[in-house]
Amino acid sequence: MDRDRSFVRAALATMPKRKFRFHIMALTHLPVSDYYSGCAYTQKVRRLCRLIKDLGHTVFLYALEGSDASVCTEHIQTHTLAEVRSLWGDKDYDGPEELGYDWRTTRFRNDFDEPTWLTHKYINTSIGEIYKRRRDDDFLLVSMGRLHKPIADAVRLYLTCEPGIGYTGVFAPFLGFESTSQRDYVKGAQQGYEDNDGSNYHRVIPNYYYPEEFAYKPREQRGDYYLFIGRIIHRKGYGVAIDVAEHTGVRLLLAGQGVNEYDKETRVMVTDEGERRTLPPNVEYIGFADSKRRSELMSNAIAVFTPTLFREPFCGVAVEAQMCGTPVITSSYGAFAETVEQGRTGIRCHTINDYVVATRMVPTFDTEYIRDRAHAMFSAHNVALVYEKWLQDLYDVYESTQGKSLGWYQVHAPSAKQGATGATEPQEAAETTVDGRRLVTASTSESADNEREIDGNRRNSATPATATTTTTKPRQGGGAMRRRGKGGAPAAAPATAPAAAPAVATSAAQKAKDNATPKPRIAPDSTTMVPKCASGSGSSMRKRAFAGRPRRVGFA
Repeated sequence: MDRDRSFVRAALATMPKRKFRFHIMALTHLPVSDYYSGCAYTQKVRRLCRLIKDLGHTVFLYALEGSDASVCTEHIQTHTLAEVRSLWGDKDYDGPEELGYDWRTTRFRNDFDEPTWLTHKYINTSIGEIYKRRRDDDFLLVSMGRLHKPIADAVRLYLTCEPGIGYTGVFAPFLGFESTSQRDYVKGAQQGYEDNDGSNYHRVIPNYYYPEEFAYKPREQRGDYYLFIGRIIHRKGYGVAIDVAEHTGVRLLLAGQGVNEYDKETRVMVTDEGERRTLPPNVEYIGFADSKRRSELMSNAIAVFTPTLFREPFCGVAVEAQMCGTPVITSSYGAFAETVEQGRTGIRCHTINDYVVATRMVPTFDTEYIRDRAHAMFSAHNVALVYEKWLQDLYDVYESTQGKSLGWYQVHAPSAKQGATGATEPQEAAETTVDGRRLVTASTSESADNEREIDGNRRNSATPATATTTTTKPRQGGGAMRRRGKGGAPAAAPATAPAAAPAVATSAAQKAKDNATPKPRIAPDSTTMVPKCASGSGSSMRKRAFAGRPRRVGFA
């Protein structure tokens, strides 16, 4: 872990210091706020905004009324809480919740499967607001795959990315997955056997957490209970945890959303899915736990159960428990093989007997080791390094479409020859503070080649109906980004460039402009530099030349 971070730091120290602008998309049904910590997707958006802002970049958050503006540079309100209540609220609800229903005893109501008029409003409003602010080299970060694809199609930003992918249905040219397991599952499902090529710009970046949000207690100061915390649904495996408690007699606390009824006298629990179960005397349901209560429960527990029945793309509960120094007892597929060190930070189980044996083993585990390993792997200030490098690498690719960079071939570090002759001086590393810690991010010196010029054609207030992205292109004397010749050196780009194309072009003129755009240098390929898109036939995609604007290849 330390060696990997050392490498990332070293690579970042050679790169130019560049600050970017990000348009980050949220979800329709909830404000981006810690108050709604029960929604994993909403919390990923909140933490992403905070991490990128802490790195010194500009963050535009497009989200519901009531979102936390402190995690971004500007919060653009896209719709109101009154509209959420009108769509999902209960007519006879008179409680304190601003959403208009008691979400603590049920699941959050959303329209992921069938988008409603409110999501369409969110999409349209976001498109219009992005066009008021967009620049050609901005990043667009979408948080829910194809649900946000209409926004990406409309604003047409080259640097469109999907970070934190824990779902299927991806479309963006650049993808960031929560785990290797999720990456391979999604790519395998969409590409099939026909195309097994990888991509240098599809990265695995784990979810990340702020250590100060998680309490820690030594083993001797902990309570006498095991914990299941999460949605009380069948596929999360709460029933497995209850079965293990019945077999072992250990005390088990259940916490989370999804219980419609619970009678403490009869001990009968009815879930939101309609499952009815009588809890044994050593098992207790304690209701929903917010982020503060969750930290207290986890740090006092002997161990946390996450016996998920499906292939977990990440499972934040298992990592949050380890952030508290608490071992986990999990199933043995999906991301658990990456997040749980067998026999040291938890036990991955296959049968009910495995779970029973695990409850007897975990009380001996070293809680300090569990906490320290989790902090090293999943704390925000460490994962920020990986994010920053991904973003800097992607910007090199973007600049290659403008004739300003060699993209994948761009070497920021001085060569051995340059170092020996003194022709290139190593650049001084810059410091950025993230989560109260020093982070080496990039060089403080900026050459003219790496300055982020604001082209005169950028639209700060164009409307979606009329705005068309145009860029000044270098003269194409056989291609601005020439292949290496016999001498092995790349040809220099011409010093002059023709005038920008008109804002509104005919389809023929647009096609000619696209064909004249330098191809992105995205992989060491001898033919074309086609980015590995989310889907489609690999053989057919490799035959397709990639124009300056991104080709978004969907799937059925």
